[in-house]
Amino acid sequence: MVSTGEEYLFEEDFAAWNFGPVNFEIYKHYKNFGRIPIDLEKEVNINPQNLKYIENLFELFKDFTATQLVNLSHSEGSPWHTIYNKNNGSIPRSEVISKSETKKWFTSLVRKEDE
Repeated sequence: MVSTGEEYLFEEDFAAWNFGPVNFEIYKHYKNFGRIPIDLEKEVNINPQNLKYIENLFELFKDFTATQLVNLSHSEGSPWHTIYNKNNGSIPRSEVISKSETKKWFTSLVRKEDE
């Protein structure tokens, strides 16, 4: 969203769950794997431009631990953190994270990185 100026890259929403943002459709599809590695049973067709972004994001975050990813999503000012504060620390699973707030937050992170 930051790179393209798009308001969002896909239609599905993310919910604010305890350990961070969750895409419910993806969660439903893969939840049975639990903590074991996910075995992709079929190849997924991804538009080449989106694949480039996914590969860049993977390179950026591949060495992060689960705890580091949780800390990033929970950091002060993040969309998740805003929802957490709004609900006094008790987030209903149905609480959707705003795509526009997500874009603003990531844009601010990129700007900080450029400084």
